[in-house]
Amino acid sequence: MPKSEVYPVKLTHAQRTSLTICTRIRNNLKERLKELGEGTQLVSFTRKELEKIFEEIDFSAVYA
Repeated sequence: MPKSEVYPVKLTHAQRTSLTICTRIRNNLKERLKELGEGTQLVSFTRKELEKIFEEIDFSAVYA
């Protein structure tokens, strides 16, 4: 089976913080985002991770 393709996404510190606080993404994704330094960082996600993140953002936006 081929290795999952990854997609780089540029996220600011505020965007990463918002993802970890306002969504129900898996703990391993939250930890990956928290481990990054300050400022804008390039984060690699698999397609499956991106789909879950977009689903969570859509769900969270209803309550914003």
